Amino acid sequence: KGGLGREALRSLAQYGAALAAAGVLQQETRRERASEYLQRERYTFEGDRLLMLIMRRLSCHLSGWKATFAMIAEYRSGSRLPLHRDQPQCVLSLSMVIRSDLREEPTCFPLDVVSVDESRELRTERLCAVTGDIIVFNGRRAVHGRERLPKGAHLTVILLHFVPDNFPERLVSR
Repeated sequence: KGGLGREALRSLAQYGAALAAAGVLQQETRRERASEYLQRERYTFEGDRLLMLIMRRLSCHLSGWKATFAMIAEYRSGSRLPLHRDQPQCVLSLSMVIRSDLREEPTCFPLDVVSVDESRELRTERLCAVTGDIIVFNGRRAVHGRERLPKGAHLTVILLHFVPDNFPERLVSR
């Protein structure tokens, strides 16, 4: 809870809003299989230099991990994120809410993480983060997604991704 101070959070929110206003954020489409595209219904910008700087500074405090890539993602009214697993470069994923205008219950846009418990039953955990909170999870292993954002609502998150120092695959820039 409360991953950043108020001033840093306010600055990041203003920065995200400026990127959106400048038209820098693009609707994201990923090819999941040869025959289909997964429409993620969010607007993103990857490789931003400010976010990469933040991620590199943070990685100094994460012993045994190295930074791979960073992204800012904006969910607009009615957006959803279908259940999926992240690419190999997302072993450790940090999702930080920097701006949200959700006022009614629920006051967060939950990240649903699906796992298999000891009895081999599927279990969905709803991770709720409000502005300033950070969700940390294994984006590569955990199937995760978000249901539809309520009409009229907007939410902006920063996604920072890391791999172990001994990551066996070549890092591929997105």
